[in-house]
Amino acid sequence: MDWTEIYTRLAADRDDPVAIAALAERVRATARRKLGGLDAAAVEDAIAETCAHTVLGLASAHGAETFRGFVLGHLLNARQRALRWRPATVGSLEDADEPAVEDDAGPAPDELELLRECFGELPERERRAVALRFFADAAAERIAAELGVTIANARRIVFNGVAHLRRCAYRRWPLGRV
Repeated sequence: MDWTEIYTRLAADRDDPVAIAALAERVRATARRKLGGLDAAAVEDAIAETCAHTVLGLASAHGAETFRGFVLGHLLNARQRALRWRPATVGSLEDADEPAVEDDAGPAPDELELLRECFGELPERERRAVALRFFADAAAERIAAELGVTIANARRIVFNGVAHLRRCAYRRWPLGRV
């Protein structure tokens, strides 16, 4: 049974067992692709939830043409709920690989030049706020006192300055570090 016929039969009779069975089969086929990371019980729960929400919410479907997407939306919502409530798996760290330690010699000369250029483009107040935060490791209270603004405004000024630096870096290196 195709999606249009399922919709038509359910619109006429929400308790139509043939239409509900066909809906469940269609949802099950889609669920195999969309819910691959869940165990069998969670997949079956998501299928049942999708069918129930679809039948109960049929009045808000926009017709037979969009019914398939309507059902898919309910399936994706069920997947989100299943993933949200899935218990976290705890693995052993015994067999885990040690993370590779990188030799961090600091930024490259061209990266420092980019930072200097972008830092120079900042408005004075943002430049002072960013310098205090990242070079002097100052807290928001100290930045606020030095700039003569509230703590909330000091945080916002730092945020705006960092956003300007990101935009400047992206303009100059749109592909990132190559």
